[in-house]
Amino acid sequence: FAYARKPAWSGICAGMALLSGASIWLGLLGLAIALGLSKLTGLTLEAGSPSETESSQPLAKPLRLGLSFALGTLLVVGSLFSLFPAGLGAWASSLTAFFAGWAQPAGTPTLKPVVALIVYSPLALIFAPVAVLQEWRRERPLVLLAGLWFLVALALTLIYPGRQVGDVAWAIVPLWALAARAISANLDKGST
Repeated sequence: FAYARKPAWSGICAGMALLSGASIWLGLLGLAIALGLSKLTGLTLEAGSPSETESSQPLAKPLRLGLSFALGTLLVVGSLFSLFPAGLGAWASSLTAFFAGWAQPAGTPTLKPVVALIVYSPLALIFAPVAVLQEWRRERPLVLLAGLWFLVALALTLIYPGRQVGDVAWAIVPLWALAARAISANLDKGST
């Protein structure tokens, strides 16, 4: 939603994500590192040409709107519509649990998430590299960012001491996005 410039929906989804548990922080860290590396390499993410009203609108107004919707979602959903006010601290406790995971190993073997990735997403592992190779020459920044995000998320999953097998989901999301891109592009070529 942020890429499509929909600040209200971005804020709602961000608020829901912050309430989803400690694994969100590993995903956000991976995405932030991937975005930072993309900026260093010169990849720019432009969401197409905005309309005249959007281009004249400063960044602060959509950002404030998104943050207000995120805060509203945290307050309403986090407190279960004011029925469970103690739930408001859930997002903060998930952050402390994430940091505790850096100090206390969970005991999950390093290669277990890799095996899970291979078992759960063999089709994506075949088609995602195809998408990256096809789009590399066209310099499609969103595809290249997804490839970078996959690599960063997988690396973070492997080095995070408190890793769980489910943390590999943060690598599967961009992997399947890439695979879907390759499958749809090749299906379009086959139908013409």
